[in-house]
Amino acid sequence: MATKAQLTKTAKELNELFGLDPAIDVKAKPADVTEKIMEATIWLEKDDDLSSDALTVLGGLDWETYLGDLEEKDHDKLEGILRDRGIWVNEEPEEEPEEEEEKPKKKAAKPKPEKKEKPKKEKGPSQTGLIRELIGKKKKRAAIVSALEETFEKTAGWAEARMKIYEKAYGEMGENDPKL
Repeated sequence: MATKAQLTKTAKELNELFGLDPAIDVKAKPADVTEKIMEATIWLEKDDDLSSDALTVLGGLDWETYLGDLEEKDHDKLEGILRDRGIWVNEEPEEEPEEEEEKPKKKAAKPKPEKKEKPKKEKGPSQTGLIRELIGKKKKRAAIVSALEETFEKTAGWAEARMKIYEKAYGEMGENDPKL
C-alpha cells in the first residue's frame, strides 16, 4: 500500500504528464486519490516517461478490480502497457517443474473447515454501456452523470470524470461513437 506522500507525488506527476483538467485532487482521501490515479492511467501510452517512484506506486494498486470495469479495448491497451512496464496485472504464477526427489511424507493434516461462499454480485451494465444506453434514450448529460454516480455507487467527481473520459474517446455526448 502506497503512503499518502507517494500517492500525492504520483498524482502530481500524472496531472502534469496528461494535463488533467480537473487535476487529481492531491488533498483528497488516499482512497480517492488512488481511484483517480487508476482512472488517469487510461491515458497512459507506451512511450510516456514515468518516474520509478510512480511505477512503484502503480505496481502496488489493485489492477484486477479496476481493469474489470473497463471496456475490452481500453482494458487490453492498459494491461499491455502495464505489463510492458513490469507492473503485475492478473498474471498466473509460473509453475515450478516437479522435482524427482522424494519428499518426506507429512502427517495427515486435519480437515480444514469449509469456507462459506460469499454471494456473488449481480453483474450490471458496464460504465460505457450505461452511458450509451442513456444517450440512446436522449437523456441529458447531467442525468447520465447522476446515473453513473448512483449505479456504480461512486462520487459525483468520479462520475463526471468517467463521462469526460467517454467524451474524450467518442466526442461530446457520443457523437462519434460507432455503437450508438
